[in-house]
Amino acid sequence: MVSLGNPFKHKDEISPEQAEGAVAAEAEVQGADVQQFDENTSPEEKSRQVAKAKEALRPRGEIAEKEAQKKAEEDSKLFRSVPTDLQGRKVRPSVNLHDVDVASRQAGQLGYDHYVPGALPYGQPSLNIPDWFTVGWIQASRSLLNLSPGELDDNMARMRDTDLVTTFLNDAYYGYFWTDGAALIGSVVVTYILTRFGGGWPMVIIVCSVIGTYYCSSIRRTRMRVRDDVSRELAGRRMLSENETARWMNHFMARFWLIYEPVLSATIVASVDEVLKTQCPPFLDSLRLTTFTLGTKAPIIEYVRTLSDTEDDIIVMDWKISFTPNDVQDLSVRQAARRVNPKVVLTVRVGKGMVGAGLPILLENMSFVGSLRFRFKLISSFPHIQMVDFCFMEQPSFDYELKPIGGSTLGLDVSALPGLSGFIQNQIHANLGPMMYFPNQFSLNLEELMSGTPLDASVGVLQITVWSARDIQSLKLTGGKPSPYVSLSLNDGIEAARTRTKESTMQPTFKETKHLMLKELQGLLTLTLMDDNGSSPASRLGATQFDLSTLAENPSPGQLNKAVLYNQREHGSIQYSVEFLPVLKPQTAPDGTVLPIPETNAGVMRLTLHQVRDLVKPSLIKGDLNSLAQLYLNDKLIKETPVIKNTNDPIFEDVTEFFVTDRLASVFSIHIVDDRKEDKRELLARLAVKVDDLVYAQKRRQDWYPCPLHGIERMRMSGQWKPIQMTGSINGSNSYRPSIGALKFWIRGAKDVKNVEALSGGKSDPYAVLRVNNLPVMGTAVVQNNLSPVWNQVLYAPVHTTAEVVRLEVLDYQTNTPDRTLGFCDIPVSELAEDNMEDKVYPFRTKGRRSLRERLKQANGTFKGLVDFDVEFLPAMHIEGANFIEQNKRFAAQEKERTGKDVEKNVVSPLDTPDARAETGAAVMAGQAISQNEGPDAQDDDDMMDGVRLSPSEIISSPSGILVFNMIDGHFTKKNVQLEVVFDDHYWPAYMTERRKKDYHWDEVGEVVIRELDVSNVWFRLRQGMGDDDVFAEYSCSTKQLLERALSEPVEITLNLLEGKNPTDYDLDPTQLMNMPNNMKDSFKVENLSNMSGKMMEKGTGAMTSGLDTMQGLAQGQFPSTASLLKITVSCRYIPMDVHLEPIESVVNQGMLGIEILNCTNLRSADMNGKSDPYVFFKDNGKALARSKTVRRTLNPTFNEDLGEVEIISRLTHRYTFDVRDFDQVSASDPLGTALVHIAELEPFQKYEHTYPLEGEGAKEDSTITVRLAFRPQYMNNRTGKKSNLANTAVSGVIGGIGGIGKGVSSGGRFIGRNFLGVGKKKSDITALEEAEEPVQHIQGVFSAQANQNDQNTMNSSRTSLHRAGDSMSQRGADSMSMTETASAMERKRSRFQLFKRNK
Repeated sequence: MVSLGNPFKHKDEISPEQAEGAVAAEAEVQGADVQQFDENTSPEEKSRQVAKAKEALRPRGEIAEKEAQKKAEEDSKLFRSVPTDLQGRKVRPSVNLHDVDVASRQAGQLGYDHYVPGALPYGQPSLNIPDWFTVGWIQASRSLLNLSPGELDDNMARMRDTDLVTTFLNDAYYGYFWTDGAALIGSVVVTYILTRFGGGWPMVIIVCSVIGTYYCSSIRRTRMRVRDDVSRELAGRRMLSENETARWMNHFMARFWLIYEPVLSATIVASVDEVLKTQCPPFLDSLRLTTFTLGTKAPIIEYVRTLSDTEDDIIVMDWKISFTPNDVQDLSVRQAARRVNPKVVLTVRVGKGMVGAGLPILLENMSFVGSLRFRFKLISSFPHIQMVDFCFMEQPSFDYELKPIGGSTLGLDVSALPGLSGFIQNQIHANLGPMMYFPNQFSLNLEELMSGTPLDASVGVLQITVWSARDIQSLKLTGGKPSPYVSLSLNDGIEAARTRTKESTMQPTFKETKHLMLKELQGLLTLTLMDDNGSSPASRLGATQFDLSTLAENPSPGQLNKAVLYNQREHGSIQYSVEFLPVLKPQTAPDGTVLPIPETNAGVMRLTLHQVRDLVKPSLIKGDLNSLAQLYLNDKLIKETPVIKNTNDPIFEDVTEFFVTDRLASVFSIHIVDDRKEDKRELLARLAVKVDDLVYAQKRRQDWYPCPLHGIERMRMSGQWKPIQMTGSINGSNSYRPSIGALKFWIRGAKDVKNVEALSGGKSDPYAVLRVNNLPVMGTAVVQNNLSPVWNQVLYAPVHTTAEVVRLEVLDYQTNTPDRTLGFCDIPVSELAEDNMEDKVYPFRTKGRRSLRERLKQANGTFKGLVDFDVEFLPAMHIEGANFIEQNKRFAAQEKERTGKDVEKNVVSPLDTPDARAETGAAVMAGQAISQNEGPDAQDDDDMMDGVRLSPSEIISSPSGILVFNMIDGHFTKKNVQLEVVFDDHYWPAYMTERRKKDYHWDEVGEVVIRELDVSNVWFRLRQGMGDDDVFAEYSCSTKQLLERALSEPVEITLNLLEGKNPTDYDLDPTQLMNMPNNMKDSFKVENLSNMSGKMMEKGTGAMTSGLDTMQGLAQGQFPSTASLLKITVSCRYIPMDVHLEPIESVVNQGMLGIEILNCTNLRSADMNGKSDPYVFFKDNGKALARSKTVRRTLNPTFNEDLGEVEIISRLTHRYTFDVRDFDQVSASDPLGTALVHIAELEPFQKYEHTYPLEGEGAKEDSTITVRLAFRPQYMNNRTGKKSNLANTAVSGVIGGIGGIGKGVSSGGRFIGRNFLGVGKKKSDITALEEAEEPVQHIQGVFSAQANQNDQNTMNSSRTSLHRAGDSMSQRGADSMSMTETASAMERKRSRFQLFKRNK
């Protein structure tokens, strides 16, 4: 039987297994990792084979070691332990900012990113080039001029054509013409000499040939240079008048566009489509960018024009750019036929699943033409372009086709619809205009974009305090007690930190604090108990873990007690505390602006030691040095750098990070030692500098530091400071930095501000406020219903560094809702203040007063309105002890003495950790160095950089300065209570504490500028809301009295519950009667009421009665029974400052005016009977403040009426008048004349009887009014409040507090409503007072009767005491209340009264 084979089968056909092996072999040759499995193998076996194969592919030997080392370095950067300034020793700095400035200027760093060309910029890696090398034209100029780097300024640095002649001749005496003339004269002289000594004609011919050749070459070069100069000059003129083509650029773009456009389109689609997917509305199935192309025709630069009249490091160019894909005139026929137009398709899918349908929205045929201006700022460091600013010089023109329905074929172009195209274009221009239409410009900081900082990725510092371990079980085979220590790691990584070993104990107490840098709040913190076995490897005793993600909600969980697990069994427990200290990030305001990061006293310093120059060789050992750097923080070694061998100018480029809790007291030191002698390292150079100076040097962009050991060594190091928010308030005493001065603003007014009340038919109610670090510090009055307010007020903003920015913001006052912003402008302190390092008392000085008219920036980037003001920097004295470090240290010592032992409690701050208390057993607040272990360099007589040392009496003797108040804590049980502090005539509180639910350990710091300390007053008020009715307790005293008590030690202040407040509403026991503390009674004595800024009593029956009772109780020494239950603890500091007072802000410009109406004569007859019924108004800028009684049927009325005291807001800027009117029962009152009163001419504390002529409407030529006036200067209460109720809070004004005075501000000043019926009347003041004539008279009668029914002698004695107090004020000390007192805070010989008369 014949066997029939497959005729199509090849003789050499291979099996499937062989084919698979061949494919795998070929793939492996190409570099693929191929795995082959048996089809019957289980998945588990396949996984094991893959793992085995991967293990076989792992690198071995040196490559594996490098990879492991790289991974370990990455882990250590991700989670690493950082040294701190705690538990160090006090070190005296050897270098200050002045030394850094001098050394850096010698190296060409002039400060604030201003460099001599060729100088090494701040923080850039060092170059290994000796100083004696000549590199670049600038160093050649230095060597020729024999100048040091610091002597070569910018003007001299521009001499690029310097040669030897310039060192001897002025440029007017040399040049090509003079050179040729000198050559001719020289040739004649040489010819004469040669022929004189017998040279003959041959020598003459040779000389003539040489000089002829030189002259011809010189003339040729001269003509060439002239042509070049003429061409250059003509080209420069053409640059200003003519445009240059950019054909070469367009040719390049046409080729490059075909390659780059697909990449650009793919990048745009990838980023935009991802956003569309995530932001798709719920009623749509999907929203995708399915098509995007910019076409095949590249953008074209039509012309370029360069502006030559700019600075040397500025380039300004105008480019006209067009993108017109439909214009085919410059394309060939083939290019036009193959072109692809721009096209964008957005597919909107409506419906779900099979029912859905996609609707394409098509945008195509886009074109664009615009003229752009580019501005490039050049720098020496990479990328050599610091800033790129660009803007459109005019509105660009653009075109497009938008087809939302129908697609490309049947779609309707909506731009063809009437009105729609113009509307879309107007919207585009409205949005682009504020950003990049001239004069607005869009800026890109290339230097920041291209420079990465590893520390920016850190989210904060993790603080772990290991207290102890209990009941540890030993795992030693030989028995015995373990020697435990705790190892800290994150995410089962390498060991980040460990505690010290405790020998042979099962109950170890560690009390150690470690700090770890975190890049994210994720993962696990592992605390592993290890047994130290000496030379043998340590053995594991157990571990516990903590979830870091829980710190996001609770950054300070307190002390924890966790079980230590070993093989899932408990082997004891460990007690530890964890706290997360976040790095402060820039915050964004509601209007979208980026707010500056607040200044803090704690933070992480990332320091880079770049290099050391000019090390001095020791005389004993020859040859180059092998140097290393030892880094110390508060005299505690934190790091040693690697050894740099065989050089006297080592370059380290070593990076170190350390955590600083108090940068003002911490000192960073560097020792450079020679490592050639193994037994003893010899010190080569040394410096010690405050961490605060490192931060300042970073802001000044200077990184050269001199070494005082031999005087010639220099170190270069740069730092990056990242502020850390400590536990508690960001404005806490630990973080407080003393002010360097204050910015004084004279705010005249604003013009054309934004109207946010247009929809309601009204106008904005603007006021201005100053903000420092986003905290309001002082504000103006509210001007009602005015878009061009006039304030004419002086405000102060304390500042702490020249890097701060003070924001002047205008807001619209709202009664029931948060105030709305009307715009702002930022004022950098660096533009008004500069360093004055030569002066140790005033280390900063002013740059002078500036008058500014700044545009108000809106939230969307546009500008609306102007604000007009003057601003000036006032330097403050640099005194010792202006912070609260010593106070906090005493607190800790007192706590130690009170408890008698270390209390293991919940750690709430790094300053409460065992490391911070290691030497004293108590918390050394703010990282204060431990004085018990001071080194030889630590001396009590620190240098003047620590500030001027003044006694408390010397400090308080300064009439003006910055008052710093530390609100430590409060003692009351009511929830959501805030403490506000108000000074003098300020319209807004100087500070308000954070809102808290129950724990009132504030530890917050506020500041205010005190203009006249002798007459300044302060109020502490407790509130539960933003309305004036929400204030329930207060305390008032003179500011000087507060300083005398709280300057040296914290003082406890007891606040009084306001009249009408129910004690039970504030968790107070009305039956618990407690006496007032003795130290508080003095401040309430009647004799001291002259120091308190009281208000006149409001004209309401109940308010006046209660106010009278309160005054009588105070006169008899009676005090509210519940006052002692509301207590706060306050501490103060005072920084003297020289303040020249403007006349309008002095205390003698405001106060209380006592008015007594005597009589009027020769009034006009206004009634039918030939008589009048006259009465008198006293008005402030047309607003009635007081009204007399009506005298019936007379033309010569006699009043003899005391109207009491009225508030005088400003004697200089307000207009005060007596308005005499005739009362009518039916019709409106008739005017009888007006008398203008010049209150600025009144001497304080003296009564003046004066007859004024009546003028104006209704007056006769001989009509007069006679009054008796007495002016008493004092700061007025201008507190602006919300939802006020004058009738309920008038008593507060009687006591000396700030009563609710409502909004009531108009015409550039503040009007306190005198209408006893309430605030908010829509009728005029005149009409309201007329209608209330009889009630007013009735109230006056009730008041008089009440005064008689009560102890009249008490009232008389009280009034006598007040007058005596006024007399004593006018006579005491330096006559602080007299008009002859100085107007300047530091010059007491000038007369205020004369100053007011001159400025009237």
